[in-house]
Amino acid sequence: MWFFSKKVTRYHLLRLISRHNPKLLSEEEKNKLAYFSNIREKLQVLKRLRSKGRKVWRSKSEPGEYTKKFESKKAKK
Repeated sequence: MWFFSKKVTRYHLLRLISRHNPKLLSEEEKNKLAYFSNIREKLQVLKRLRSKGRKVWRSKSEPGEYTKKFESKKAKK
């Protein structure tokens, strides 16, 4: 788990530096940022698919007891 956490933290640091002062990044760091950005871009496709799947699934199912607890009685009328 720490391996991925370190990689994500490193990516965010490089992205932040790149946005504010890209001249501070070495060529190796720029390459790493491009590599991580490419991976992130591909994973975002999966995230969008998951979101669409959830919308379809949730529209066909009934809300659970926990969700019903927070529903407004005015909204039901």
